[in-house]
Amino acid sequence: MKYFIYFAYLLLSLTPSFAQKAVKKEQTPVKEYKHNNKFMLGLNVGSGFFSPTKANDILKERYKGYIVTQGTIEMIMHFDIGMDLTYRLNNYLDFQTLGEIFWAPKFINNDYYTYNKYSIGLLMNGHLPLGNARHSIFIGAGPFYHSYSFGLDEPTLKNGFSEELVNFRFLAGTNLNFGTFSPKIYIGYDMAGDYSSFLIGINPNFSLTGK
Repeated sequence: MKYFIYFAYLLLSLTPSFAQKAVKKEQTPVKEYKHNNKFMLGLNVGSGFFSPTKANDILKERYKGYIVTQGTIEMIMHFDIGMDLTYRLNNYLDFQTLGEIFWAPKFINNDYYTYNKYSIGLLMNGHLPLGNARHSIFIGAGPFYHSYSFGLDEPTLKNGFSEELVNFRFLAGTNLNFGTFSPKIYIGYDMAGDYSSFLIGINPNFSLTGK
């Protein structure tokens, strides 16, 4: 019994020492990731929805009196692919030049219509860093030049038209970073009157200047 009391006393006397060491343990501070002066080359792949009134009016007049058994007469969806060069100034700002091809095919009976758009533009994107700033949420905007064409049997554009326009594009999304690979996932809107469209896509970028 005497030895048991001594052992219990020794155990209790050591307990505060262990507790004190646990309290004093400090966590290593998280180091902030730096996106400074980075050039990135990227591929842009996306799709979206639009309602081009002028093109759809041509289609509705051409097929007036037809009974639609599948799909729609109107054009409603497009696809796009492009390339971009981005300069990431710091954790909060990047500048992105983008060139893309927009394609909206339409098959009605044996007729093939195509709606094409060739675009080039500049975006300025502001970033809100997340956590250690490796990843971020961004919003962006900038001017774009577009060359549109619509018609039957490309490239003759029979029963169609071609036009040019300058407008603004707005984007918002998330920018992930995995070293030299940095994809953007976004939604956007081309504010272009009759040619306005909603956008959704992914923009994988690869660093040309290291991590």
